[in-house]
Amino acid sequence: MRQSLQCGTSLLILPIDEGVAVAADDLVYEVRDGIAVPAFAGVHKVFAASDRVIIGTTQNMWIKIAEPISFEYHIDKWIAEFIPPQSSCAECDPEEVATRIYNKARQTFEPIDSLIRERKWNKQAPGDTFVNYLVTGYAKDLGEYSLFNVWFRIDTDGKGLNFSPVEKKLTQSRQLSWYGEDQFFIRAQQGLSPEAEMFTRRRLECSDLIDTILPDIHPRLKESASYISGLIKVESHFNKNKVGRSVNLVVIDRGAGRSYSAAL
Repeated sequence: MRQSLQCGTSLLILPIDEGVAVAADDLVYEVRDGIAVPAFAGVHKVFAASDRVIIGTTQNMWIKIAEPISFEYHIDKWIAEFIPPQSSCAECDPEEVATRIYNKARQTFEPIDSLIRERKWNKQAPGDTFVNYLVTGYAKDLGEYSLFNVWFRIDTDGKGLNFSPVEKKLTQSRQLSWYGEDQFFIRAQQGLSPEAEMFTRRRLECSDLIDTILPDIHPRLKESASYISGLIKVESHFNKNKVGRSVNLVVIDRGAGRSYSAAL
């Protein structure tokens, strides 16, 4: 069976009263003989669905199967189809976007579900996460903030995919949510060396870039964006086989009523 699977990780979400910042690294990797091997950089894992909603994703990013079926999934192409120009997503709140993603993903991965049921999927074990989508943002009046998770995993008995229903995550202002690699950036948060010193430097570097690229967003959003971007940069430095050096950032500024994107 000819199957290729490339994964991605490290997505951080930080809401504050002034808006929300979402950041992700840009690397996908393969696992060969139990070891993570970088495959491609420059991959987007976070997207603005509208000026009020952000979509992020982790786990399987690129899938290609030649036998026994022909199947391809590339996250960038998949999302481009989901959020086309003049998309109706602009009128949707986060829960509506999450429900649409769930329906599209369930349809997309039905062939994988069949392969797993037939014991013809050899890239993951029972219980492993297959895909994970995070949808965050605001209602139409930019009032209520929410975060939704669309999470599919391999059934623990190996009997197909477990298409878990859309889940609303309990979250509040200034509560950091993250998905993926965290071994080193947690040490930075705890003030432990050498990660803490590196975090101070990387955070300042990100802050300078954000000031240049996104000069109009609220100052507190700049602080939040540089904070989560700096954490990813730390994880990348010490965990470079799984976490990319570059950060893609999407921010919703509630006061401005719009979203902004940047690469750091």
